[in-house]
Amino acid sequence: MLVWHRGARILFGRRRELEGPLEQFVAGPDCAVRRVPGLVVYPHGDPTTVPLALRTGVEMNRVLHEHVVIVTMKHIGVPRAHRDDRVHAREIGPGIVQVTYLVGFHDSQDVPSALRTAVALLGHPHEADCPDDCRRHLPALAVDADEAMYVLSVFRIEAGQEPVMPRWQKRLVRLLEKGSANRTQVLHLPPSRTVVMGAETVL
Repeated sequence: MLVWHRGARILFGRRRELEGPLEQFVAGPDCAVRRVPGLVVYPHGDPTTVPLALRTGVEMNRVLHEHVVIVTMKHIGVPRAHRDDRVHAREIGPGIVQVTYLVGFHDSQDVPSALRTAVALLGHPHEADCPDDCRRHLPALAVDADEAMYVLSVFRIEAGQEPVMPRWQKRLVRLLEKGSANRTQVLHLPPSRTVVMGAETVL
């Protein structure tokens, strides 16, 4: 476990460098590309950085879907999150919504269910009496959740010559990473509508 924690600390640091700040990405030239129809959902663990799959897709294809939803499952230290306070969402760019969904340690990490809940609760046009800072409605979430395509970020490890860890520890970290749970299943992503993209680093 000590070896895994050490290796994970190095890998997560490198992953954050590759991902880069989310606010900077959304406001920068990377998002000033042609928009194409569709709803794409990016499950992502860190709400401050760009999903690797989103960054990779924009860099490769130079297009962005009309509706982009970044979903973060945030774990809280209770058995079950309160239903009325599970969903927090904000529009961080034109057609780009960030959803934070609270889960307890007995709750399912079901991303499609989290999306449906967010759409049902918040995906409505503003009403005439809504204040300027209305949090009850988010028109950018007025989408058909059943039409969503899911793009999952992966981060592959390859052994290298950097002296960050002894060689046997590098092999152990790679072995443990390969044996980790299948995130497509953990997040309940539909196989027929899920694409996997990402990057790799040398340890």
